[in-house]
Amino acid sequence: MVTNKQVPPLTQNKHTQHYKPLTVSSSNHVLDTLLGGGFTKGNTVLLAGPPGTGKTLFAFQWLFDGIEKKSENSIYLSLTEPLFKNLSNLEMMRFYKRDAIEKQQLTLLDLRREKKEIDPNHLLNALEHHVLQTGSKRVVIDSITAISQQLENTFAIRNFIFRLGDLLATLGCTTLLTSEAATKNLQTPFGVEEFIADTVIALEKVRIGQEYQRCLTVVKNRGRNHKTQRAFYYITNKGLCLYPYSPPTLKHAESRIKVSSGIPGLDRLLSGGFFKGTSTFLAGTTGTGKTLFALHFLIAGLKNNEACLYVSFEESKDALRKNAENFGCNFPQHEQEKRLHLRCEPPESTFIEGHYQTILSLIRRKRIQRCIIDSLSAVANAFPEEHFLSFAKRLYLSLKQHGVTTLFTSAADTKEHMKEFTG
Repeated sequence: MVTNKQVPPLTQNKHTQHYKPLTVSSSNHVLDTLLGGGFTKGNTVLLAGPPGTGKTLFAFQWLFDGIEKKSENSIYLSLTEPLFKNLSNLEMMRFYKRDAIEKQQLTLLDLRREKKEIDPNHLLNALEHHVLQTGSKRVVIDSITAISQQLENTFAIRNFIFRLGDLLATLGCTTLLTSEAATKNLQTPFGVEEFIADTVIALEKVRIGQEYQRCLTVVKNRGRNHKTQRAFYYITNKGLCLYPYSPPTLKHAESRIKVSSGIPGLDRLLSGGFFKGTSTFLAGTTGTGKTLFALHFLIAGLKNNEACLYVSFEESKDALRKNAENFGCNFPQHEQEKRLHLRCEPPESTFIEGHYQTILSLIRRKRIQRCIIDSLSAVANAFPEEHFLSFAKRLYLSLKQHGVTTLFTSAADTKEHMKEFTG
């Protein structure tokens, strides 16, 4: 029998004199931020999504993270895939530690054969036995859908999940349940699982342009001030890698210092050039010299020993180097001296948030002072207007916040598309 002594403790906040529940990391710092700090210890988490969104992979990532960082024993119960297939898929993952299984830090239970004749009471008793025997603090059931299919009605499903959550919480376990969900509306098969769980995370595949991309949303997280915006993610050998949405800020200092545009005649018209830390929008049809203008702007920065970044969505690094060479500028030398950084990727190479985060990371790490974004129209043509405008506005404000003098180029035929961005 489970006793009250086994109920997980609460920590007291000295300043508020209120009790604060303990937190369990989701294994991903981006997701922890979206969750408002992480999972609450002892809660039941529902991870719902259609096939191919990484539910099982995330579950194992979370279990191994607890073993490695917190020395927490764990249980994985499979009702869908054979264990040997799951383990084979995990071999290529960097977080996978075979010795954790050999040392019985992770207990693997395969109930696929019994799922057609599942007795809820027998399953709960078996879980209690294994948790007490192994001292596990994290439990994954993959999937709750497979169990629910064997129960008589939604009342029986609701009752079982309640009992399951109460039992494992009393034993000090945080529980993660995976569930299949419809691709269109992300509703779970029986429509009750998401109402019973303490935390609900929805994984989905959305069409962006010509491709489908994976994204994650925290639907609810009881007792925490969680964020509800989507976070796009890749599945790599590190597991699920999330790109968070970064809201814009209006914190920036205005400068009265002028920097050269790289074109003497334009500098005279502008009474000395562009104001440092401002952004300039250059629009023109194909063949009007936008890229050459940008090169003049960049070369002026290099001559002034400024750290420069050229982001091209249309030209290769070799093409940019060749164009610069025609103006007597040795790009490879500046790259070797760490003054010049080139990022040349087509818009379709990643989702739009990935572009934003990568550019912002380069700005911070390389302490960029002058930047070219060539061209916005290429990005606008590759993504939905709503996504593009959010990207352009946030990038503009972020560059301004970091005091980067920036030149944006765009094709003139996208003028209507750019009105909201340029004002």
